[in-house]
Amino acid sequence: MSSEKDSIAMAKQQFRQRLKEIRNSLDPAWVAEASQAIHRRFLELPEYLSARTVMSYVSIGKEVETHQLLLRMQKEGKTVVIPWCEGKELRLFRWESFDELECGTLNILEPRAELRLRQDKRIAPDELDLILVPGLGFDRNGNRLGRGAGYYDRFLKTTPRRVIRIGLSFECQIVENIPMSANDEKVDLVVTECGIYRAGKER
Repeated sequence: MSSEKDSIAMAKQQFRQRLKEIRNSLDPAWVAEASQAIHRRFLELPEYLSARTVMSYVSIGKEVETHQLLLRMQKEGKTVVIPWCEGKELRLFRWESFDELECGTLNILEPRAELRLRQDKRIAPDELDLILVPGLGFDRNGNRLGRGAGYYDRFLKTTPRRVIRIGLSFECQIVENIPMSANDEKVDLVVTECGIYRAGKER
């Protein structure tokens, strides 16, 4: 059993290395343009249109950009939620402005410390309708490769099954088959600049 675990871990590490190199090589202007195409596809999804409370990561580096998306979702009347790290867990924050954020864990923008405990800013996982999930890579079946710290895998286990999980990804981050272990969580859809991959209902 441990040898199988080791081989999965090794395969993931190789994928991470390859996908990091691919992402690091992307031209920033192309990232901005492709992100806009991904936004357009996402904003037309029936799953998004019917959602009231949407959680999104706050992009850094050459991830699919979400800063413009956060503003657009807010403008469209959604309750917008972003995550922040407490120990090894993700907590949720009702986002209203970039002025509320500061650089936090892993250099990701997170809510300022004095705002985190405000009752009106707290959101429970079961209040969400839809989650935008970051990833280094995805496959067409909704399998996901994260950075390796497990924040999203642990968090997704706490959300009800009705909550839609959507990965935002560039087409160059889509691979044939992401190796998955028992602790890994899938997404329901992956949206790229080229299309939409629906994983089906099985997670």
